[in-house]
Amino acid sequence: MQIHPMAQAFVLIEGKEFEELVASVKKHGLREKITTYEKQVIDGVNRQRACEAAKKTPSYKEWEPPDPFAKPEEIRRELYFFIRDKNCTRRHESVSQRALSAATLRDLAGLTLVEAARDFDVSERSVASAAKVVERGVPEVVEAVKKNAIPVSVGAAISQLPAAEPSKPPPVQPPQQ
Repeated sequence: MQIHPMAQAFVLIEGKEFEELVASVKKHGLREKITTYEKQVIDGVNRQRACEAAKKTPSYKEWEPPDPFAKPEEIRRELYFFIRDKNCTRRHESVSQRALSAATLRDLAGLTLVEAARDFDVSERSVASAAKVVERGVPEVVEAVKKNAIPVSVGAAISQLPAAEPSKPPPVQPPQQ
């Protein structure tokens, strides 16, 4: 099932931690259903991946907005809080990783820079640096920050460098007669 853009803002678990989740799903099955909204996963991305790896059928439940008659922007805001709360309380992300999530979710949830920084317990400067990384969208830099290989400040500095132009072959000289 497709992943909701807000849920994609968070780092996936990998390595030993993911292997342990897969082993648990193999042995015990899925203990907590994966939450969806409008046919997209909003909580349980790693559980879904673990089910796939363990060759187990995942089970799903649909998220219901607290007020189904609320305006779309209010529902989007509630969805943001649900996803943020589910992911931030379970993870041990670095400041750079949290800033990247905050910058990614800022536009999706209609947050100000100040709100995003507060909600993810990072500085406004970190969110602004992460926004540069996200806006420039260089996949290798985004991935390096996500994996905590480089701090978001370094990622922002790299993102501001001019793009390298492809090298041009030297002009071909006609043969001399």
